Amino acid sequence: RSVKMVAENFINFAHAHEEESKIVYLTGDSPHILTELDSRHIYIIGGLSDHNNLKEICYRHAQDVNIHHARLPIQENVQLSGRSVVTVNQCFEVLLGFVNMGNWKDAIKNALPERRLRGGMNSTATALKTAESGSAESG
Repeated sequence: RSVKMVAENFINFAHAHEEESKIVYLTGDSPHILTELDSRHIYIIGGLSDHNNLKEICYRHAQDVNIHHARLPIQENVQLSGRSVVTVNQCFEVLLGFVNMGNWKDAIKNALPERRLRGGMNSTATALKTAESGSAESG
């Protein structure tokens, strides 16, 4: 197992390695769910600084250049407060966590900030504060 950072256009990189490895472009918009990591595959983490304005652009780009794509199994393993879009760093941490732990749920929980996880301490504190405010107002 190894990690290689490449400062190269991913399309050129993918086509240069298509004979030896299957390229998988990771994007949160893909309908394909990543269930395992295969050491024969090369995983490219897709990412943009403003996902809201450019929704599905990474997914559409992977389709346009005919590269396999998948998303992390976030919705299948944890409930998030808000959308299931994660940063490039968090995606990388999830992948490393899965390699080390062999468990998506634990890898995701360890990589994401607690405030993003439903039922985390911040969610509980907010719910308690809201409940206290509601009871104080009604009394």
